[in-house]
Amino acid sequence: SSMQKAIGDLVRTDRPVTGDEFTFLVSSEVMRRFAPSLLVMTFSDVEAAHFGSYSMHLAGIRTMDRLVYELWNLVQSLPSYSGRTTLFVLPEFGRDFDGSSTNGFFNHRAIDDSTTLTWMMCLGEAARSPDVIERQVQHIDICPTIAGLFGIRDLDLQGKPLPGL
Repeated sequence: SSMQKAIGDLVRTDRPVTGDEFTFLVSSEVMRRFAPSLLVMTFSDVEAAHFGSYSMHLAGIRTMDRLVYELWNLVQSLPSYSGRTTLFVLPEFGRDFDGSSTNGFFNHRAIDDSTTLTWMMCLGEAARSPDVIERQVQHIDICPTIAGLFGIRDLDLQGKPLPGL
């Protein structure tokens, strides 16, 4: 299959390949082959920050930035996605407080805005305004927003759909 060939080509390459590049390769093959209506990719090279490696964290940011750009170009090039797709880009962000304060901010468990507020970039068909809208959003509002875009109603979700999408 084309997916097995693509993975085989990646495994045989001599160039350094990150986990995020592998994730992107597999996801892009899934998009080409199956065209799912919802696809979630998690890029995690930035997680090197938890090990105290700032330079690897920055490298992960650069890789993710490039892959998101490549993803948007792929979306535009595939007839099943072009003109019909919304892309959400979010950082890894805080967790709901679970009673643990182990390492506070370092493990996303501080009880403050640093772990409950995030940013999100939204491109494509659901972004009604061509303008850049800058505001903080609560992470609990993201799931109801995406559910609303798919017309999914009556879910017991915290948060509210974000206006403007």
